Amino acid sequence: MEKANGYIFNKSKITPPGGGGGYKSPTNPYNDNDVRRSVDEVLQHETLDVVYQPIVNHAEGVLFAHEALSRPRSGGQAILPDAWFRAAYACNRSAEADLLALTTSVRLLRALPHEIRSIPLFVNVMPSSLVQESFVEGIQYLFTEGLFDPRQLVIEIVEYISYDPGLLSKRMKPLTSLGVRIALDDVGAGNTSLMALLAFEPDYVKVDRAWVQGISTSCAKQRFLSRLVRFMESGNSVIAEGVDNDQDLAAIREAGVNVSQGYYWSRPLSVNDLSDLLGEIERKRAELVDCARRGNGSLTDEALLKKSQELDVLVNLYHRLLRRK
Repeated sequence: MEKANGYIFNKSKITPPGGGGGYKSPTNPYNDNDVRRSVDEVLQHETLDVVYQPIVNHAEGVLFAHEALSRPRSGGQAILPDAWFRAAYACNRSAEADLLALTTSVRLLRALPHEIRSIPLFVNVMPSSLVQESFVEGIQYLFTEGLFDPRQLVIEIVEYISYDPGLLSKRMKPLTSLGVRIALDDVGAGNTSLMALLAFEPDYVKVDRAWVQGISTSCAKQRFLSRLVRFMESGNSVIAEGVDNDQDLAAIREAGVNVSQGYYWSRPLSVNDLSDLLGEIERKRAELVDCARRGNGSLTDEALLKKSQELDVLVNLYHRLLRRK
């Protein structure tokens, strides 16, 4: 058992690591001991990258939020994120690991245009970090220095570490009182998240991909999702993870879920990917406007149609980012 600031965690309750977030692990040369040793190196040299996967309100056809996904590296090699964060927890360094991930996510995001920076940012955090003063103070520093708006931050509490939801909800009051919102990750994957629904009254619940993938052919999954939407009293508060095809998207729509995330919309994108793509969208948009002016706006103009199609491809690639319905 580990005790952090009077809060007890049971390390025997940590679930085995998995990919998560659609992350495909590289051929990983690290064994458990290597991953533990890498905790010191990554934290010391801050060799942690972040990619952003869109969360889409498919009912309105707009970008809803991004989830920041960490990509730690050690010795030039990628480390499976789940394994690295579990190792940080096992080494009693979860708060340092989570704070590095959060501050890196915020820092990189500041380089993007306002329309990207102004939407919610979901960041995974271990419950053991949330009860440590150093972590809470680190987040508050971002707010007091004007580096990030607390109303944009959504703390996504991970499921793989067992915790007391009632106690944790009390310890998070200093953050939620500032406007920070709470999401429960992987709801349906374990017992903790179901108990946490009552203790936290979270702003969002993210449904584990196991309940989403194949939902189009599963009445049980459809019933579970419909009941969860009724419990949350809003289809905008339930986020379906792991949406990869039209069939599952149609099924979650039918269940009343309005928000989804997965490779159907986009793979996780680096800041450079986002910047390049947004720049290309704007270039194609300018070319389309110029072409329309020169062709008197005729919808049958071949050049205009070609430019329009090129723009549509780019917009669709970045999950309908700039198409506001």
